[in-house]
Amino acid sequence: MHPSGSNGNGDDDGGSPCENVVGIERVHPLKARRRVVKKNKNKNKNKDKDKDTEKDKDKESEAAEVAKAPLDQASVPEGAVHGTAKHALPAAPSLVVLVVDDSRTNRVFLSRMVRTLDRRAEVLVAEDGVEGLEVLRERVRAREREREVAGGGEVDEGASVRPAVDLVLLDFSMPRMSGPEMAQAVREDMSESVRIVPIVGVTGNALPEDQAWFCECGAQEVLCKPVRRAQVEQVLGRALELARDLAS
Repeated sequence: MHPSGSNGNGDDDGGSPCENVVGIERVHPLKARRRVVKKNKNKNKNKDKDKDTEKDKDKESEAAEVAKAPLDQASVPEGAVHGTAKHALPAAPSLVVLVVDDSRTNRVFLSRMVRTLDRRAEVLVAEDGVEGLEVLRERVRAREREREVAGGGEVDEGASVRPAVDLVLLDFSMPRMSGPEMAQAVREDMSESVRIVPIVGVTGNALPEDQAWFCECGAQEVLCKPVRRAQVEQVLGRALELARDLAS
């Protein structure tokens, strides 16, 4: 057999060069493409699973960081926090603080700063505005379930309304939903417990118009990065006063 597919007399017999080769599977080009596409889809699924697993591990690691002992002064970036642990806030009703920031470093840093100032505080974290809203709404749903159980299946409509959390420390620029967008969504939420949540913006945007827009969207005040310890201490102090008033 001649390699060109000819019959040896110089005439082309019209056959494929691979037609008579033993061991080679002849596959229609369309079928071959489908196999490649299917193989790539399987690869992408495995990659997505690996990403989800890695993300779960990161969240578990972050939760462990947040739950650690309060922040040591030596671990604080120079100029970021001022003061010492002796200035920690006095004993009071434990606060629930939600930190919303797309930077894991900032979430852990702010969370540990809060726990330094209020060792009994419960700190929740979210990666962006979408996740932050879901945290608030889930807390409202959980509280309603607790009230139903306590009331024998009925909710006391006359009970005083408390915010879903005592304070939200909210970053400005985030994917999916920014800080101002989340603040606006909070103020327009159907649940009053979500609408009345105190919000403090935390941003690296020093422009007055950006800060003013944040407040127009629903933030009570805006802190500029790098955030100082004294600023967070004042914010937590106001949140504690509000918590005391609602509890009395």
